[in-house]
Amino acid sequence: MTTMRTLLDLGAIVEAGRARRASTLSISTSTAKTALKRTTWTGSFKTYNLTIALIHNQNKVELECTCADWFKAGGALEADGDRNTRPCKHLLAFSDRCTIPPLMPVDLSSPISVAPLGSGKKSGQTQRKAKAKSPIPFGEQVSAQIGAAIEAMSFEIEELLLDGQVPLVIGPTGCGKTSAHRMIALRNSQSLVESAGAASYSDADLVGIVHVNGDPFPGPVADAFSAAREMGESVLLFLDEFTRFNARAQEALMRPLLPIAADAAQAMGIDTDVPVRVTSAPFWGTEWGPAEKIQISLACNPWGTAIDPALIRRTTPVFADFPNALAEVFSDKVGQAIKASWSAVKDGLWPLPIEYQALAKAKGPDDASIFRAYSYRLRAIDPAAAEGFTATLQSLGF
Repeated sequence: MTTMRTLLDLGAIVEAGRARRASTLSISTSTAKTALKRTTWTGSFKTYNLTIALIHNQNKVELECTCADWFKAGGALEADGDRNTRPCKHLLAFSDRCTIPPLMPVDLSSPISVAPLGSGKKSGQTQRKAKAKSPIPFGEQVSAQIGAAIEAMSFEIEELLLDGQVPLVIGPTGCGKTSAHRMIALRNSQSLVESAGAASYSDADLVGIVHVNGDPFPGPVADAFSAAREMGESVLLFLDEFTRFNARAQEALMRPLLPIAADAAQAMGIDTDVPVRVTSAPFWGTEWGPAEKIQISLACNPWGTAIDPALIRRTTPVFADFPNALAEVFSDKVGQAIKASWSAVKDGLWPLPIEYQALAKAKGPDDASIFRAYSYRLRAIDPAAAEGFTATLQSLGF
């Protein structure tokens, strides 16, 4: 993934000292907004507001920070040969968190123009307003970091989809897997078809069934494939909790992961001149759709059912790890406890972590009340894991 830091390194005046200081900062970011050929990222550090904008078809970058270093030290208007604008450490750190959307690439072989947002100057009155601005509420800080983590995951998944691969997102319940796929579908104007795994689902539930009276009852797979085949729609088929499907259902779902060439499909009686995705079910028959119109992404929980090696061979794993920047919003002790829950789930020891939804309810960086409900849920599923979490809290001094 290419970040805006790459563009700053190519077109701006980047001081080595500032770059080192930037690496020590934890900068929040909000969801990037793309309109036409312009993507804008906004974020903050303490009371400073940060903005980076990219005009894709012009290879142009615009920057703004409300810190004194940016305005008073002259960095906004500085020039050195074919490079201009000297970003402050806040903008350098922030640019590392701004991932360029895969569908809006930048020609890195062409010159990158970097300039201050607008005139790069602020009036004294605007400066005083920026300095007097109240700190961002804690809940908004947490939500911004969660949004940034989910957006980053969505870009990672999207890159694989654009490359024709099938992502297998491995992450615990509540880590934003579904939200990431909804972001992807919205960015690409796709129809999103979702289905979450259950052991009771059969291949007929997922593909479809034709009643004895002839009425068809399509499942999510048939819905997705027919929309692509008959309506020409671009479809993203998202199959969550994949390892919870029973073996028969998984077999039916793994078949369409690898597209079939047009001549092979024709030999199967399918009328097509393009590669297709194909599967079938006993009470439905063969179901297919053009591979170029159908993207498939899977997800599963690392705790519980083992992942079939045959599934790994057909997919590319994406790991939904806990973002360190989110832990840094909390106090050291609370952050360590949160990360411990996610690490235990990743290692297959505990069934669920402290989810994003619970973290967003924290009242402040030292709010340990978020652990109470988590402990109760953990105890209901896995008493031994609940005892382990209690021991973790005690070791941290709670």
